[in-house]
Amino acid sequence: MRGCWRRCFFNRLRRCGARVHTHEEFKKILGEKPLGIFVRSILGLDINAAREAFSSFLSNGPLSSVQIEFVKDLINQLTQNGKIDPEMLFDAPFTKFHEQGVAGVFSLNDAEKVIEMVKEVNGRAVAG
Repeated sequence: MRGCWRRCFFNRLRRCGARVHTHEEFKKILGEKPLGIFVRSILGLDINAAREAFSSFLSNGPLSSVQIEFVKDLINQLTQNGKIDPEMLFDAPFTKFHEQGVAGVFSLNDAEKVIEMVKEVNGRAVAG
């Protein structure tokens, strides 16, 4: 099934004028990256899907304004980049909220929840 999607995507790239002439060239560009990750890296993640992924977390407890802004930034990063390496949550741009990133903004339990949600969102791209 994945091969079919790759061929269809390759054909669309060619019709749009992309400078990919053969299926082998396309595979070189795409590499072993799953198609869902590749597409998300170009298009980002739909804003509604990103919001939905964090909606229960945002509504299940009192969060500070800093915590809410952290999640909003996380959602924006996902919509722009399609996925986020969970380790990035400890680095810029997330350190603008606290020097330790997610670990300084949330309790240990909530930080783990945020990291798991990011992994789940990333996993959907691999599966899809």
